[in-house]
Amino acid sequence: LDKEGNLAEVVTKEGVDPMGVPDLSDDNEEEGKSEEEPEETRDNRNFFAENKAQKLTNEEIKGLKAKGVEGENIIQEIAKNNQNFEAKTSFSQRKYLKKKMQRHLHRFRIVRTSIANIAETLFVDDASSVNFLRWDSLGVVLHKSNVALSREILVIDNASGVLLGGALSRSSPTANLTCGYFDDKKPAINKYRALNFLNLPRSQTERVKFVSFEALCYGEGEPQPRFDSVMISTDFEVSKVISKIVPLILPSGSLVVYSPFLEVLGEGFDYLTKEKRFVFVMLNDIFMRELQVLKLRTHPLMNMHAFSGFILSGIKVV
Repeated sequence: LDKEGNLAEVVTKEGVDPMGVPDLSDDNEEEGKSEEEPEETRDNRNFFAENKAQKLTNEEIKGLKAKGVEGENIIQEIAKNNQNFEAKTSFSQRKYLKKKMQRHLHRFRIVRTSIANIAETLFVDDASSVNFLRWDSLGVVLHKSNVALSREILVIDNASGVLLGGALSRSSPTANLTCGYFDDKKPAINKYRALNFLNLPRSQTERVKFVSFEALCYGEGEPQPRFDSVMISTDFEVSKVISKIVPLILPSGSLVVYSPFLEVLGEGFDYLTKEKRFVFVMLNDIFMRELQVLKLRTHPLMNMHAFSGFILSGIKVV
């Protein structure tokens, strides 16, 4: 039990709930099953949402949890005390059990952290904290930036470290990473939350050099660095930033800019097009639709985040 009185149980590697209730995510339909299901004779025409079918009260359910009753028995008691359960169709019974499990049990699976599931977790928890950068858009940014084959990488990240973490995860261990920032002083490491969850060895995190944007552009007595891959996540005026960054990009270097606002990147697109120093200049709108894939019930999910910002990209030639 957690502090709120919710019962949590771990799901095994095979996806079967230890409490004995079958995994309902795919209805456990066997691949290649050829037997036809028996014709359903029951229906839900006589059921009304009156909240009177369940005999157990919330206090009684909490009492079962407090006594340490196993999750299997709790779900069975809830179903047993619902006077309409037996009259429901088999599909409705599965939906009912799944709904009760989601309400009264917290099921979780322990997985190895990766930049993909970290980005997904942070996005689901608070999309604004990662500047609405979804995991599929992160993959597009990393692909277009050619970060895996780059030696000198510049990252300007206002997405809680998701972009920086992606660069660390996908780049060569010998590549040099520079993280630019716009604050007056070096930001605290807590600003880049994703790095804390990646659990990278110290030798990897030490590859990152934090440099202010002013020092990057004007040198401050040191020679200006040059980069073959630049990734930026921002929500401010991109054209002004790009105009300062372009001289630092090596020929054949990639520039990728993400923003949740089309208007911001539109100005950057016009700038790169007029400069005539970039090829394959593209402004993409990333759209992803998740589907529920079940027999006779395949359809897009009812609640999903289809929007994930816009990506401006190009390759410098001169």
